[in-house]
Amino acid sequence: MDANAANLPQGTGETPQGGLASPSEGNAAGSRLFPVAKPIQLATLAISLVAGLSVVGMCILAMRANQPYYLLMGMELCIGLAAALGVLFGRGFFREGPGMSLACVSGTIFVASVLGYLSVPNGQMTMSGGSTMGLKPFVMGRVMLAVLVGVAAAWVVLSRNPRSWSYVARAVLTGVPLGVIGFVALKGRTWLSSGGAGMPAWVGWIGAIVLACVGLALFCACVHCTIRAFEMGRGRGERRDGETERRSGEER
Repeated sequence: MDANAANLPQGTGETPQGGLASPSEGNAAGSRLFPVAKPIQLATLAISLVAGLSVVGMCILAMRANQPYYLLMGMELCIGLAAALGVLFGRGFFREGPGMSLACVSGTIFVASVLGYLSVPNGQMTMSGGSTMGLKPFVMGRVMLAVLVGVAAAWVVLSRNPRSWSYVARAVLTGVPLGVIGFVALKGRTWLSSGGAGMPAWVGWIGAIVLACVGLALFCACVHCTIRAFEMGRGRGERRDGETERRSGEER
């Protein structure tokens, strides 16, 4: 190893020649660089550009409104910053934590879009000419963009270790019955309140308790398998010195 490289402090992001490290090299000597598929990068870049353009469009609408929407504009600023981070990710940055980076972009776009929509009374922006503009198509489109980025974030982490998919399958197998139990519980409230078709009240309550216990067990299993699936892919990456780290799942 070069003596100059050994003397560099951790986290500086500098090369032995004194320049900044490129996105593909990482920001710190010995840091883990996780592989990201090129289609994921290009898709994130395209989605982020669309989100950024939607911010421009919303700002134009806000300037034509008959009153200021300060909270909406604040949320638009957050979405614009998230879109900028998504563009940087698409250009190859944030390889030390690509899954978390995409999750932050997705969550920011989702939360800021919903809060911005709720800040406008009835979701209808009043324009200067007296007409109204519904913002529901904007928020629905952005929610879809956030979901796509969130799916990309999950794929980046789960695809590192093939064993993650077995836990994803278990999470689905426990999550589907949990959804069915939730649906039955919602419908059962009306059935119990109407007298349960002449059945004794204790029968309905015993059934509700049994469903609650089964649903709680399925919920715990679903959450555990989901966390375990993502945990399996957290420890794989390449170091700048060429070493490859072992998967955390293989060490257990």
